[in-house]
Amino acid sequence: MINLKADIYDTQEAKMTYFIQIQKGIDYIEKNLKNNISTATISSVCGYSVPHLYRVFKAMTGYTVMEYVRKRRLSEAFIDLLTTPKNILEIAVEYGYESHEAFTRAFKSTYASSPSKLRSLDEVNLFEKINLLSNTIKGDLIMKPEIIFKDKMTLLCAKQFVSGSVNEKFGLFRTTRESLIKSIDCVENRLGDKYIATYDFNNDDILKPHEDIEYTYYFGIEITSTSTALQGLVKKDIAPAKYAVFTYDKTTKTLNGERLDRTIYDYINGIWLPNSGYVLSEAEDLEIIDMENNTVQYFISILEETVS
Repeated sequence: MINLKADIYDTQEAKMTYFIQIQKGIDYIEKNLKNNISTATISSVCGYSVPHLYRVFKAMTGYTVMEYVRKRRLSEAFIDLLTTPKNILEIAVEYGYESHEAFTRAFKSTYASSPSKLRSLDEVNLFEKINLLSNTIKGDLIMKPEIIFKDKMTLLCAKQFVSGSVNEKFGLFRTTRESLIKSIDCVENRLGDKYIATYDFNNDDILKPHEDIEYTYYFGIEITSTSTALQGLVKKDIAPAKYAVFTYDKTTKTLNGERLDRTIYDYINGIWLPNSGYVLSEAEDLEIIDMENNTVQYFISILEETVS
């Protein structure tokens, strides 16, 4: 019988050894999601016996090895359903299911719906790769945001080129928001009641001092793709993307329930991102503003770091 407390937690060095070895198994799983995966092979990769792997893997991740494999495969298959023209059987076979029926049963057990019905959704929660080596640095809290895939959107926006001092930029933000809000009563085919902000940056500006960075600010609402733009407003298409979602409560001034000692983007980019196992993607980040509940959701577009 393995004493997990003794084997894993007696010393910090032993704890990190276990993290590293189990992470090797997770990385192997990630590279072989479309191949045959056996518990024996993962045990060999981790350097543990099968019984030892079973106990330690579940203790560290909350899932048995094959439960984790199944959840990761279904999550990646979900993205393929939403982003590729492949038929359901093609995707099922790619991820190791022998039949359309077996794939459908697995989906229903996890998502309480069939793949064909889920294919029509425009936003889904994902089960992402676990990174056991994402530990705190210098005592900083590493949050676990919700990871979702969001399908393409069309926005109707007020658009403003932004430059100048911080105060000048905030003034332009306010003017842009007001110009949209005054116009939306005339908008047909609006989707939802939340406002969405996004930014187009010039990549050459990124290394400039904060006040020297110039960009285009969009403040809009989601509309159907067939809606007509109003005078003074522009349509902006947002591509499908994977996002880490952080929620800021303006009433309690907390991000995901925690108070920060720095700005939101400084935390996300400087603390969370380097410890997350992700890198930023080329897709736009979004700020989704819920005025009724006084919250802002920060949708940070991400890609998983390449496994070497």
